Amino acid sequence: QIAADIRSTATQGATPTVRVANLKAKVPSTTEEGFERLLGEKTGPMLVCADCSEIGGAEACSMLEELAPLRSVAREVLGEEIVIPACLRDPQTLSLTSIRGGASGLNKLKSPDCMLFSGMQPLLALSGHSDYYIASLSNEEVTAQFPAFRIPILGSFDLRQATVKAI
Repeated sequence: QIAADIRSTATQGATPTVRVANLKAKVPSTTEEGFERLLGEKTGPMLVCADCSEIGGAEACSMLEELAPLRSVAREVLGEEIVIPACLRDPQTLSLTSIRGGASGLNKLKSPDCMLFSGMQPLLALSGHSDYYIASLSNEEVTAQFPAFRIPILGSFDLRQATVKAI
């Protein structure tokens, strides 16, 4: 888990500082710290890339108190989280293979990762493929297109209307 404050020096005038964090979301216990130190005071624009696989996927990130006020760029721009095929690791070969539904024979889908933000206006998000296209891929096509069973998430934001108030 890592966080940094980024500020552009290439533009004229006041440029907001953006807090950028990369984290693995998990349900906190009573004995460990949450993400307060990592995310800071939340007084300006914020961008968080989160691996939410341990909490049930991107749709469940709002159950974490520190992430609940943040909005998902995929959900805002595309209307839903970005999906990939669900997978299992073969214990003998250690290779990954897609999980298929019993009745349909289609790949099961999941949204393990998300890009969350606050204090900025989203402009675009990389959409990947349609759900049906991903669900209908053969195992060979899945492993060729998703070798790590992850997909990069790309978002673009307008900082000209960035807010500096706390969320």
